[in-house]
Amino acid sequence: MEYVTPKFNKDRFTCPHCNTVAHQLWANHIRANKEISTSKSAQDYYIKYSYYLSDLKSAKCEYCDKYSLWIKEKMIYPRKANVPEPNEDMPESVKKDYVEAGKIVNDSPRSACALLRVALEKLMIELGYKKGNLYEKINNFVGEDKGSDLEHSLTSVRVIGNDCVHSGVLDIKDKKPIAVALFNIINYIIEDTITKKRKIDEIYNIIPDSKKLKKSS
Repeated sequence: MEYVTPKFNKDRFTCPHCNTVAHQLWANHIRANKEISTSKSAQDYYIKYSYYLSDLKSAKCEYCDKYSLWIKEKMIYPRKANVPEPNEDMPESVKKDYVEAGKIVNDSPRSACALLRVALEKLMIELGYKKGNLYEKINNFVGEDKGSDLEHSLTSVRVIGNDCVHSGVLDIKDKKPIAVALFNIINYIIEDTITKKRKIDEIYNIIPDSKKLKKSS
């Protein structure tokens, strides 16, 4: 499923309400009214005026007709994690941290990245790699496949997640797009390590054993 991160004044992104990539209609139609009453020479008079809140805009999704509200270029409503839904094959132990990271990514991208690193370690355990630290687990998992897209994905989550905990050489403070990218990467890792095999096995298991290649003894 395509996911386009919502951004201020962007014409098209994933709606935080319906999760559909749709065109957005922007407007700063929100107006404040003010009325002043005073007294001068025993004569009352009123001053009335209205003005637009320059820092506040709204975006209406053309697909579901619902609004998001933005102030100073940041979305304040709905307070919802704008990250991809977890892959349907994601193990429950991994999904728990994935969902929790999604809840805090708006307020703390660094903490979300750290949680995704924890989720990755749990995935390695689910895949049978229980010994050693995360670096060693990944190293044993990829084996001779170093330099592959999968290895780069695993390493990215590990290094960025570690850096968020230990404040290393990377600076991702207030950089939500990097955090959102890690959610996509986690889903890619699940797709590559679990979903692909499931889909292949579903088709392969239809074939009678008599038609399959014989395993060498």
